[in-house]
Amino acid sequence: MRTAIKGHSSWIYGVSMISDETLASVSGRNILLWNINTQKVNFVLEGHEDIIFSTSVSPDKKLLASGGLDKTICLWDLEQKRLVCKLAKRRDPIHSVAFSPDGKLLASGGENKYKSPNGQKTTIYIWDVESRELKFTLSEHNLRVGNLSFSPDGSILVSSSNDGTSRVWDISTGEQLYVLEGCAIGGIALTPNGSKLVGRSGNNGIKFWNAKTGEFQKSIAEQFEQIGRFGIDPSGKNIAFDVNHGIEVWNLENNERVSYLEFKWPVSIQFSDDGKFLMSGDASAYSEGGGLVRIWKAPELDLTIDSVEDSQTQVELIDAREKIESEGYFDAENIEDARKRITTSIV
Repeated sequence: MRTAIKGHSSWIYGVSMISDETLASVSGRNILLWNINTQKVNFVLEGHEDIIFSTSVSPDKKLLASGGLDKTICLWDLEQKRLVCKLAKRRDPIHSVAFSPDGKLLASGGENKYKSPNGQKTTIYIWDVESRELKFTLSEHNLRVGNLSFSPDGSILVSSSNDGTSRVWDISTGEQLYVLEGCAIGGIALTPNGSKLVGRSGNNGIKFWNAKTGEFQKSIAEQFEQIGRFGIDPSGKNIAFDVNHGIEVWNLENNERVSYLEFKWPVSIQFSDDGKFLMSGDASAYSEGGGLVRIWKAPELDLTIDSVEDSQTQVELIDAREKIESEGYFDAENIEDARKRITTSIV
């Protein structure tokens, strides 16, 4: 079944299942809360002043964190549907936010336009969620931090950057445990059991490492040159990643393809916490018909919901060329050109 829903007005950088009935998706500077049964927007969370690049939902589903181009991290109360607070404003855009598994910590990362106190590195900020205070920082990356992921027990944080490295941190001490480098890793995550690190590499498919030692284990889907976002289901058996104007789903036990889902320009991919659904948002906001959020049933991966943006596709994403240059944006000949650039730039 396919259902069209109007609502999005920009690239959809984040999609999260809040409950069996509620979906949160990014639309420009706002977060839309959808009723999945009626396919209508129940509420709009407003508070950011510019594009949202990343969202994370707390394990208890009570809080949502968002960060973006306005250099602000917002904490939202999902039950009362209100802005709780804005964490101390950073000097650079925020490209990644992630809650720890116990919900007590929030990690954030972004640009390095303004250097950290040592004058050399990009800073990752670790926040205490209850007090809203900054606990400590991690500073070793040289460029934008585009992805953050905690281990299932919350003891480890993994970060990936445009500097071509992923770094593994001990959260209790702030110590860097080891570095994965030399393969232009664009995104990183831990498997649900915490035993493996999974990363995508521009022209070398999906790679796997031993999470304790950093030892390389295997690669899959090496035939694909432009792999973008990916998501792992809660069982750890399947991985979904975008490639060739669609989403490939592979079984990690036999390293074989399970399914191919047609979907152009996905920029966010995520499984629901119970593994029942696969969700993706795309970058087609400027094309005729607007941007899409799609939801497939898993493991069958039948399309259940197809969300389409409204006619307001001319949202003022950037007001002037000077802002584009200062905030790291670029000109693109068309949407496909933008997609290729965004793979290596924003993520």
